[in-house]
Amino acid sequence: MLQGMFAKKSIATFIDGIFFNGIIFSFAALIFSKNAIHCQSPVIIFGFIFGLLTLLFQLCYIKAMAYGNISLTVLIVNLSMIIPIIVSVFVFGEVLTATKVLGFFLIVITLFMSVDRNEKSAHFKKWLTFSALSFLLNGALAVTQQIFGRTIWKNESSAFVAWSYIIAAILSLVLYLLLKFRGNKTTFKIKPSVFENGLCIGVILGVFQLLNTKAIATIDGLFLFPTYNGGTLILSSIFSVIFLKDKLKPHQTISIIIGIFAIIIINL
Repeated sequence: MLQGMFAKKSIATFIDGIFFNGIIFSFAALIFSKNAIHCQSPVIIFGFIFGLLTLLFQLCYIKAMAYGNISLTVLIVNLSMIIPIIVSVFVFGEVLTATKVLGFFLIVITLFMSVDRNEKSAHFKKWLTFSALSFLLNGALAVTQQIFGRTIWKNESSAFVAWSYIIAAILSLVLYLLLKFRGNKTTFKIKPSVFENGLCIGVILGVFQLLNTKAIATIDGLFLFPTYNGGTLILSSIFSVIFLKDKLKPHQTISIIIGIFAIIIINL
C-alpha cells in the first residue's frame, strides 16, 4: 500500500522507479548486511538470481500501480501463486485435491474478469503490460525461493535475503547512473519523505522475504502460497478502496470477490 501511494503520487518515468526502488533495496540490504559476511558461495548465487528478479519485478510492479488501479494490480500480481503451485505439484510431488482444482479454476475466471477489455487508452495498455510482467516475475521469485528452500543451504535464509537486496541495490545504482548519464532525471523532488517511505517499505519487504524464505522451506506450497497471497489480496483491496478511494466497475468488484472466494476454497 505504501508503494502504491508513492507510485500514484510521484512515479512518472522509468528512472523514477529505478531511484525509488534503489532506496528501498538499500535499506533492506542494510538490515541484513551482517548476515552476508559468512555464507557459502551457492547462497550468493541464489541471492544474485533473486536480486535480479526482485529488481525487475519491483520496476514493473511500481509502474503498474502508477498506471492503473492499485487493488486490481495487487490482485493480478498475487494470483501469480498459480506458478509456484504448479511447480509444487509437478516438480515437488505435492497432492492436488478437488477443492484446489476448483479454486484454481475460479482464479482463472478472476483474472479474466479483472481486466476491462473495452478500455483502449494508452494507460490501460501500459498497465496491462506491466501487470502481466509483474505476474510472471513474482511467480519466478516464488519458484526461486522454493528451489532454495529445498537445498542444503536453506538454513542460511538471512544470508540469502541479504545478498538478494545487496545485488538488487547495486544493480539499481548501476542502472540509475547509466540512465542519468544519458540525460534522464527524476521528475519528483528528492526530500526526506522519499527516504522515509523507502525505509518503511525496505524494512517491511526485507522482513517479509526472510519470513517467506523460512516458510517455503517448511510449509507445503499448496497451503502457503494461497494463504499469504490471499491475505495480501484481501487487505490491499480493502485498504485501497477505503484509504485511496479506488473506484471499481461492478464486474471488477465481482472479480475480487471471486478471487477471495477461490483462495478460501483452496485452503479447505
